[in-house]
Amino acid sequence: EVLDEVRLAGDAGFDPLGLATDAESLIRYRDAELKHGRLAMLAAVGWPLGELFQPDLAAQWHAPSLVFAQGGENPSVLNGGLQNVPVVFWAGAVAVAVAAELAGLQAANDGKAPGDIGLHAGQKALAGLLGSEAAVADAELANGRLAMFAFGGFVTQSVLTGSTFPYMYDDTMNLLTGTGLTLG
Repeated sequence: EVLDEVRLAGDAGFDPLGLATDAESLIRYRDAELKHGRLAMLAAVGWPLGELFQPDLAAQWHAPSLVFAQGGENPSVLNGGLQNVPVVFWAGAVAVAVAAELAGLQAANDGKAPGDIGLHAGQKALAGLLGSEAAVADAELANGRLAMFAFGGFVTQSVLTGSTFPYMYDDTMNLLTGTGLTLG
């Protein structure tokens, strides 16, 4: 079995659909999982913090608030606010993505582990706290998996509640009493 051929961080021997047909595909899938997990961790922190702090930061820099323009929500595909995001931001985001992808391709060509693009700042300190570098890799993978679900939850709650972080209905009491539930 392919999962027995390659030792990777977070390996629990779990591939019920048999997606990894060979060692190369398994490594490619793990690399993609790490990339998505890292983006999700950034998004899970950035989405609520953006809604909470962007209006104040924009006011301090005398810039228009992208959050206020969307009724308190981050600009997203869901609310049509992406056209208001400055082109400079998009250019920077694309440049960072291209640089990270090129670093990942170079690392793969050099035979490095999936997801290793050469950024090791703080890894030794974390290894000291968690006991080993393998534990750091396992923690990154587990937190990335959790963040992917968390970000999906943020998006779902934002759409369903129509409100901003912490994504509560404006009138929670009516919601509870309308479903027959009571408080007390």
